[in-house]
Amino acid sequence: MRKIKQKNSFTKKDYRHFLVSEVKKEFGNDAKKYVDWELGVLETGLKMTGSIEMLDILNKYRNDLIETILSKDNEIIQTVMANTLSDYREMKKNRN
Repeated sequence: MRKIKQKNSFTKKDYRHFLVSEVKKEFGNDAKKYVDWELGVLETGLKMTGSIEMLDILNKYRNDLIETILSKDNEIIQTVMANTLSDYREMKKNRN
């Protein structure tokens, strides 16, 4: 199997289990790139499971999701991602 070369150090640790503030400290200005990368990993999983509704939300609100995730300093990245996506799904349902 061919090994994929990464240009970043996002895969060195399980950063998704870190607090948002720790990720900001670790990556500095690249924190947005890291969250975007994590959302890309999530996007791949959603494609594999066929979760069209969540995939649409992720693609439509990606920049807002990144900003919202980065604003939650004392929460774990993975939890914030899940809660934020869930909130956007509820918001979309309430609009209809």
